Amino acid sequence: MSGRFILRRPSFDIPGPQPSHYPPEKGKRKLALRRRCGISFLMTSRATVSAMAANAMKAVSFFMHLAVLTIELKLEYARSLKDRRQCVRSLKDSLRHGFNVSVAELDEVVVWQRATVGIASISHSRDYLRGQMQEIEDACIRIAENHGAQVSDSYVEFFPEE
Repeated sequence: MSGRFILRRPSFDIPGPQPSHYPPEKGKRKLALRRRCGISFLMTSRATVSAMAANAMKAVSFFMHLAVLTIELKLEYARSLKDRRQCVRSLKDSLRHGFNVSVAELDEVVVWQRATVGIASISHSRDYLRGQMQEIEDACIRIAENHGAQVSDSYVEFFPEE
């Protein structure tokens, strides 16, 4: 054989139903999902499912804490949109890899010399989040200074609030 694998069926018969190699039909998938999630047959609309997801998120938010850090950058040396993007992308990538947090640019590109970055993290402990957000803020200041930018403002919000 020339490096190919051939799948063969066993020559003996296995008692009972044979496994199907084809995916189940769409109706059967929905039925299986409803049974797993405990949804009755009357609840089929998307609005009902999204309402159930919202209720589940409220229950989860009771046990979890969310911290959002907003950082406003002042990019004095950015002479083009390319300079601005390079600085913001570098900041976002290093924070994602270093701290395992969600990072996003929050504002539209109107002025090349300003940028707003949002960082979010979730944990069981509010104290852990407070310390993590302080470390992230220090890292943002350090990374921004390496790229010729300054952190002009930063603030942290916690959810649910105390």
